Amino acid sequence: MASLVSFVMPAWRPRRDWLAAAVESVLAEPGCDLELVIVDDGSPEPVEPLIADVRDERVRVIRAEHAGQSAARNAGVDAARGTHIRFVDCDDVVVAGGTAHLLALAEDADDVITYAAMQLCDEALEPQRLVACNIQGDAETACLLDRFPVQQPAMLFPRRVVDAAGGWDVSVDVMADWEWMLRALGHAPVRGDDRPVYLYRRHLDSIQGRASQEQCEAVHHRIVSAYFQRHPDRAGGALERRARATPHLKYARTYLREGRRRNALDRLVRGLLLDPPAGAKTAAALALREARLARRGSRARSSGPSA
Repeated sequence: MASLVSFVMPAWRPRRDWLAAAVESVLAEPGCDLELVIVDDGSPEPVEPLIADVRDERVRVIRAEHAGQSAARNAGVDAARGTHIRFVDCDDVVVAGGTAHLLALAEDADDVITYAAMQLCDEALEPQRLVACNIQGDAETACLLDRFPVQQPAMLFPRRVVDAAGGWDVSVDVMADWEWMLRALGHAPVRGDDRPVYLYRRHLDSIQGRASQEQCEAVHHRIVSAYFQRHPDRAGGALERRARATPHLKYARTYLREGRRRNALDRLVRGLLLDPPAGAKTAAALALREARLARRGSRARSSGPSA
């Protein structure tokens, strides 16, 4: 059966110009059959009139009561007819040819998740950093340990894998994509490369931009706990200790960057107790960063105007 890619795009109070760019980029994708399912997540101003000038039978707009991105994605998956699913956002842009590339990586297999690179951009879509990966095969453990940096918009999921993973957790807002992807990776290996296939627009109004570090940290711990509840056979050993240490050490770095040294030290100690080798590496990295900042401060004071 020929592959049909369903793009699932949740939208809540989208900017008209960003939405137009996102829709245009999807519909311009060459080399593949596609449909675009836009889920209007109960926006105060309905989404459909915002794209009234789009005359394309491949586009469907579904309007639902406002319930968040996870619920909107679930509604989009339920309505999708494709053999493959690609999750995209209404404020980003798909790189032309990327979907055909992801399909080619799959080599007609319906039991492999394909991925490529994502270009992080500013609000004007000026490139800032490329997020790429070289992991092939089983990526579940790497994802659990926060070592699989691939983002879902740069991935292509067979419908079989999407159904096996189950719906997005509507109780999770921030980091919902990571929570769902961790479940999906338990059902299929990955195959990918570093070709950019998606432009991610970073802005403060995104869910991640609105969330505090404390919120992200709490959800990270919750997702790790849920993983070992689903996989009791993997609990109680070195993997669980490493997984539970990961958010402590990750946010130790974050809090130190923000100048919150007491919080950073607290997380570092907790991480060290759970995973001494990883904790020692993090401690060394943090000490090196502090030393560099101290040297910069010293040079700035010595080169400043004399009294």
